[in-house]
Amino acid sequence: MMYCLFLILVLIINLLFINASDANGWSRTTPSSGNPQAGSGSVSVFLPNVGLFVLGGENNGVPISSFSMFADNTWTKLKSSPDSRLFSTAVQVNITGIPYMYVFGGMTSQSNVTNSMIRIRLSPTLSNNTIGDNDWENVTVTSSATPAARMGHSAVLIYSNSTPVMLVIGGSQATYSSQIEDIWTFNFETSEWKQVDIFPKPPAGSGRSMYVIDNSTVLLFGGIGPLNNLTNDMYVLYCSSFLDCSTHEMITLKDNTTNNFPSPRAFASSSILNGYFLLYGGTNFTNVFGDMFILDPIMLLWQKISFSISPPNLYGASTGVSRTQKMFLFGGNSQYNATQPPTTPSELWEFYLVKPCALYSSCGACSTMANSCGWCMTKSECVAGNSSGSSSCLRGYFYDTCPSCSYKRTCSSCSTSSNCTWCEDSQQCTNGDSQGPYIGQCQFYTSSGQNCSTCTNHKSCSSCLNENKCGWCFEKQSCVLGDSTGSLNKSVCPNLNTWWINKSCPNCSTATTCQQCTSNSNCGYCLSTNACLEGNSSSAFATGQCDRGYFYGQQCPSCPTTQACKTCLATESQNSYCGWCKSSANCSLGDDDGPFSGSCATDNWAVNSSLTCPLCSSYYDCKSCITQVECGWCNQFGGYCVSSQNNNLCPSNLFATSIDKCSTDPPNWDPSGWNSQENFDKFTIVMGVISGISVIGIIAAVAWWKNQSKKRLLPDAVLYKNVDEKIGQSENISEQYLYHDPQ
Repeated sequence: MMYCLFLILVLIINLLFINASDANGWSRTTPSSGNPQAGSGSVSVFLPNVGLFVLGGENNGVPISSFSMFADNTWTKLKSSPDSRLFSTAVQVNITGIPYMYVFGGMTSQSNVTNSMIRIRLSPTLSNNTIGDNDWENVTVTSSATPAARMGHSAVLIYSNSTPVMLVIGGSQATYSSQIEDIWTFNFETSEWKQVDIFPKPPAGSGRSMYVIDNSTVLLFGGIGPLNNLTNDMYVLYCSSFLDCSTHEMITLKDNTTNNFPSPRAFASSSILNGYFLLYGGTNFTNVFGDMFILDPIMLLWQKISFSISPPNLYGASTGVSRTQKMFLFGGNSQYNATQPPTTPSELWEFYLVKPCALYSSCGACSTMANSCGWCMTKSECVAGNSSGSSSCLRGYFYDTCPSCSYKRTCSSCSTSSNCTWCEDSQQCTNGDSQGPYIGQCQFYTSSGQNCSTCTNHKSCSSCLNENKCGWCFEKQSCVLGDSTGSLNKSVCPNLNTWWINKSCPNCSTATTCQQCTSNSNCGYCLSTNACLEGNSSSAFATGQCDRGYFYGQQCPSCPTTQACKTCLATESQNSYCGWCKSSANCSLGDDDGPFSGSCATDNWAVNSSLTCPLCSSYYDCKSCITQVECGWCNQFGGYCVSSQNNNLCPSNLFATSIDKCSTDPPNWDPSGWNSQENFDKFTIVMGVISGISVIGIIAAVAWWKNQSKKRLLPDAVLYKNVDEKIGQSENISEQYLYHDPQ
């Protein structure tokens, strides 16, 4: 029973411990023993599996040289440094597998700024059983060139081609004045200093925070500027290799109303935790700050965070980060007063930045949480998971990397990049997979490893439809991206009737006759060009392919081979494509604008009853009369042309419809020029001659003959005149005029 109670107590204690250590925020540590001398402007490093090491600083305005270690909740005083160090820099580096703490520069007294470097071993030796037995030693420099003495500079450890290097930027030659702008590297393998002479480079300054983005990129924030002014500018410096920096560039980011930069400050405490850049406190030499910011190193966006419990306002506090994703904060000044020594608390604070993963608002920050978080692209949030995946994200999960697709500008560059998808809709490269973009909708896309669309390269319907997602637009005679709902860009092929996809091409051009053409429901025949075109009952699909005579249907139009106008135009009741050309007496296919083939003057062309067919009475000889199907020649009274439908105008035995039945026409007979008075005068002259020859008894005979000729000849003249008038008015002539006495 007691044993069970003990196990329950142990479990409760473990749960409390886990909750305490996994709490998101600050907690103040109360050491079980030891109390190091508090210092502002001290430096610290954290050695995994060993502890936190803190050196120097100042206490009540006096530089100190104390050196302490915090491990197992206990402070242990170690051997002090050879001299005091204030606002120096320190890095932890392994040399031939042995961990060392290197300290460079700083103020050793109120008036002495140094450029010396010292180091101490952070592990026991064969002769020293504890770290506390190890001594500090001066580092011997092998190069002739060395950086000038400085304090308040920035320094980080980077690796250049696997070589450990300390990068040093800026600083000041005295307290908060005489700013320095040079850049130096110290090679730990050769113990050589080398100046990095590049342009552009960060301006002179001190009291700045520096972070390592990667071994070729560092970031500087804030501090004291070249004119001893406070700043919150941010500089991102890139070098291909900081040992030579043959290729380099720098960007400057300034505060604006949208990026939530921390206010201008110097000597803020900074560290990198869980992939985030952390910034706490600092001073503007009037006030001391107690706010905290997190910087996303991928998006370079600041975010202010606050917690119910936090350290006092501090500047110059030292930091260190443990392998358990915990940041230590020690010492610092809690107030700034130019006339009085600052207050230096000897407190140790711990900051945890752990679960929930939703605290991380970008893939870059989330994916660096290699232990327990990954970025879910489809949700745009950080979720719990590991290298194997996440139960909260079934698609688009990234654990330790983030795809960068947005800067790719073409389908080819996008589709060859892992986890990128090219969206044809927006013409943009976005994060995605074979199912499309992770976020948002895209109707047409090309995923990584797929071939980009080449629709526009196809010049025919058949080759176009052989490619997936390509459709043929007959209206524009072009191949474009699309689906069953139409082209991707609706303005490219607005008429769905002319859009062809996922079905066989009509291939109308293979038809050689109108009947072959119109037997295909997707084809229409152009009578004006004698071409078979893709189309429907309304028109050809392609604009301008057939401006005249487009025909769609089962019965192709044709015109009779006749020289009769009325026979030609009578076909109009069957279709509207036959027309009559008066000048050539020809019936052919055409429309209001004229025949489809050949030519005919507008005033000679008749279609759709736009021109009255000529009357039979307009033909004055038998041959031209009988060529008209509607007409026949009457072989009486010198002959005349009448309608075959009105042959009551002529006795059937005298009616001719063929050339062999035409009688000899009177020479130069022209009914329109016939004049009865002229005819009478001719006969009078003839009779006068005859009267002169026959004197005796002829006068009485002439008088008698003249009287008789009037009765016989004048009705004939009147007949011809009346026949001409009647025929010109109507093809229906009554016979009442045949015997008419003008008297």
